Amino acid sequence: LFAREDGQAEVQVDLTGTYIRLMSNFKETRVIVNGKPINKTVEEVSEFGPVSRDGSITLQGEGKFPWGTSRSDKIKVTENMVAVDLTPKPYADKKGKDQIVKTINTFFKEWFAAKQGQDASILTVAGDDLKRELVRDIETKKSLVESWGKEPFKGVVLGTRIDFDKLRFEYMDDHYVVQIPVELHSKHNDNIQERMEEEFDPKWLVLRYDEGGKRWLVHSEEVLFGSSEYFQGKNTVKTEFK
Repeated sequence: LFAREDGQAEVQVDLTGTYIRLMSNFKETRVIVNGKPINKTVEEVSEFGPVSRDGSITLQGEGKFPWGTSRSDKIKVTENMVAVDLTPKPYADKKGKDQIVKTINTFFKEWFAAKQGQDASILTVAGDDLKRELVRDIETKKSLVESWGKEPFKGVVLGTRIDFDKLRFEYMDDHYVVQIPVELHSKHNDNIQERMEEEFDPKWLVLRYDEGGKRWLVHSEEVLFGSSEYFQGKNTVKTEFK
């Protein structure tokens, strides 16, 4: 800031900010800056700036989905930041998040009950592929019990930990899909010794949104490696069953 001879003050403003690369799994994600929409999408503003990286700027993504309008978390633009993922969350509010937790917990309890009762029709929140997989598991177990004298399946679900910080949300094969890390805590006899043992089993659970039924269904599950990196954040939801 300095004064001119005519008495007018001139201000020197540093406009040498940096550009931030904006990313989202949905190209139509709308960009929100400091809580206000700028009427541009991630596709339209792939490089955003110049902006200061002193934490005074927040970025957020917003999208419209069958369940309503969802946003990503607010992210502060800070030092050394070069890119920001603005993919919205797969739920619009706490009620939507709680519904995903309920779906996952219901799935595991029904899966164990179906295996123990040898009745796949118990499943209400599983996709068709998982239902067929369970039918095959039940028939295989029946054969082992009848032909080889193996013990029938016995088990109980004790709890879950669901890591919402590490979920992946995208659109695949004409479906909205969520991949989310889940740790299943259970006790069962599905082991070589055929005795009841407690187990903590980390896995990726894949959910698909059923637009007709307006709900999430469990589509598949995959092995989760390096589980020590998961279930540590503040958005890990822990449930214990009594």
